Amino acid sequence: MKVQLKNSFFLVFLFFCKTLFAQSEKDKMDKIIDDACLKFSKTQNLSDSLRVKYLNENIIYSYISTAKIKNKEALDAMLIRFQKRCESFSSFLTKIDNLNQDDWITLDQRPQVLVTKRDLEILKQSKSLYYFEYDGERTNVEVKNSYWVETFTDQTQSKLKYTWVDENKFELEFIESNNFERKEFSRKGDKYIYEVINKVNDYYWVIAEIPGQSRLVKFKLYIEK
Repeated sequence: MKVQLKNSFFLVFLFFCKTLFAQSEKDKMDKIIDDACLKFSKTQNLSDSLRVKYLNENIIYSYISTAKIKNKEALDAMLIRFQKRCESFSSFLTKIDNLNQDDWITLDQRPQVLVTKRDLEILKQSKSLYYFEYDGERTNVEVKNSYWVETFTDQTQSKLKYTWVDENKFELEFIESNNFERKEFSRKGDKYIYEVINKVNDYYWVIAEIPGQSRLVKFKLYIEK
């Protein structure tokens, strides 16, 4: 019995150490990203081509050297996290990509809320939703027991806690994901606020807010028929 307890303690301790190490590595990455963001934000007066050149030479290559990156997946993880934590970088990507402008629109100011109580109630009662990613791919959403479960085109999924925090606002709290981009973009416990502002034809316009960023974007959210 003592041996079993000792072995169990060792396994728990080993798991705890691995968790701390993984979190430490993530914190280290975020620190590097925040420093890089300060540098990149100072390039706003440069042309797009020069900003791309600066990004490659002074941020990406520097990160590869500093963090001793040895594979593309680790670099991709950094760039995904960089997009979340650095508003100047995410704004720049939006500017040069110009993808799916029908479903995603960057806003200069917060629009007036025009959605009706009836349309809000229909949305709140809906269990199957979907939206189109910035690259045009469709993501399906199943709402069940206060959870928001997203299924992507590659059949990976994300699970988030789904809570209405105001009449026309809901909060998604990240829990877990086996989708590479989503799990690198968010950490467990990260919260995102969404504001429903209008219903047009068969979709709702929803404002998405990223913590720490002032930039607002709105996207179309559809109810599965």
